Amino acid sequence: VGIFSKSLLNKIINLLVKILELLKLKNIESIKTKIYDELKVFNDSSNYIKTHKLEFSKSLILSFIQITINYSIPYFIFKSFGLSGYSIVFFIQLQAILHNATISIPLPGAVGITETVFLLVYSNVYPAYLLHSSLIVNRIVTFYLYVVLSLIIFLLFITFKKKQSK
Repeated sequence: VGIFSKSLLNKIINLLVKILELLKLKNIESIKTKIYDELKVFNDSSNYIKTHKLEFSKSLILSFIQITINYSIPYFIFKSFGLSGYSIVFFIQLQAILHNATISIPLPGAVGITETVFLLVYSNVYPAYLLHSSLIVNRIVTFYLYVVLSLIIFLLFITFKKKQSK
């Protein structure tokens, strides 16, 4: 709505302001000002997308490829255990479910909930004797490997920065 119909968006905002007025909330004008300030930032971003369609398309395609590769990791772990019976598309769909189930829960790191949901989602896919092993391998590849790689890149950056300053 914010990108495609400013008039509809204004109607929605005015309706929300009227509801706030009916609830007799204080500082309605400051709330309205904050909403419009945020919408200006959003509007500027949407204008950028509209005027830079090629860059937006490239970014969208790259993000799609990145998410697809990331969501297909459990499939390759599944295959590495010598299992079959499910397609890569099925695993990508399961990962999308897992991601959406855990991303909306505002927990720091969301590590425990991610593992719990993984066990629930994949309990019918993996044999019971491989379920926890698949979880460990999946978390090593999709989480801890990123942490280690980030540390290595950070250390390399610091090392090169020190050499440049000397």
